Amino acid sequence: MKYDIRDAELVRNFSGKLGGVFTISDLSNMFGQAHKTALYRRIRRLESLNILTRFSRGVYVSKDFNPEILSQRLAPESYISFGNALADARIIGSSPQYQVDAVKIGKSRVYSNGAFTVRQFGCTRRVFFGFFTTEVIHRAIPEKAFLDTLYFYQHGVRFHFDIYSDVNMDLLNKSKIDFYLSRYKNPKFVQFVKWVLK
Repeated sequence: MKYDIRDAELVRNFSGKLGGVFTISDLSNMFGQAHKTALYRRIRRLESLNILTRFSRGVYVSKDFNPEILSQRLAPESYISFGNALADARIIGSSPQYQVDAVKIGKSRVYSNGAFTVRQFGCTRRVFFGFFTTEVIHRAIPEKAFLDTLYFYQHGVRFHFDIYSDVNMDLLNKSKIDFYLSRYKNPKFVQFVKWVLK
């Protein structure tokens, strides 16, 4: 098709800037294509050429996409946490290669295309804190990632690491954890955190 080479080049050119994550709106603007039928035809062609892969409804990724940017684009009001943030701070050994875990306000949601998974765990606004921003990615500080992990572990969520043996507690700021715990109103959770830290 006449657009194949130009469209593929546009995707490659914008991939670095967008972290390899493209929404329908991004692609429509890139291609200058407002007509939906024509736009989806061009997207399907790029999929058949393995230049783009549909990740979820309205979101496509290129081969070199950034998983954390994908998570942020799926839920802009969210932050990377749990094992991903703990591994980044070297509190645990490694994070899962094909999964990103994050915290968002509202209901939990899992996105997956079979090969890669983004888990967005919902919380209240009261405990939506303890993160910083680098470029376009919001990331929990280690102490908040630790609390997030224990909180959701108590609610039945399982992680790729053992919360009792794989976390280097010596690298966590206990005073900061105590300060953050004052934001949590569940006494059982507070006691659980203190027990794990002993």
